[in-house]
Amino acid sequence: MHVSDLSRREKEVLFQVALGLNNALIAARLQINKKTVENHMRNILQKLNAKNRTEAVIIAILNSTIVLSELRRSYLEMLYSR
Repeated sequence: MHVSDLSRREKEVLFQVALGLNNALIAARLQINKKTVENHMRNILQKLNAKNRTEAVIIAILNSTIVLSELRRSYLEMLYSR
């Protein structure tokens, strides 16, 4: 499988993972159930053949699904909005 096989929502969840958020925080930010986040993560790991969340993020960055400049901007926004 490839990063392009991820759904839009799975990509959104993975971006939140790249920001360092846990499943509960991702659920709150995306206004979905924590179990839904867990399901998305299971699908992401399977589709990318990744062993863990970190590997999934690295795969997404290497395939330009997660763009570092966007990740940086979002991370800084998250920090300053606290």
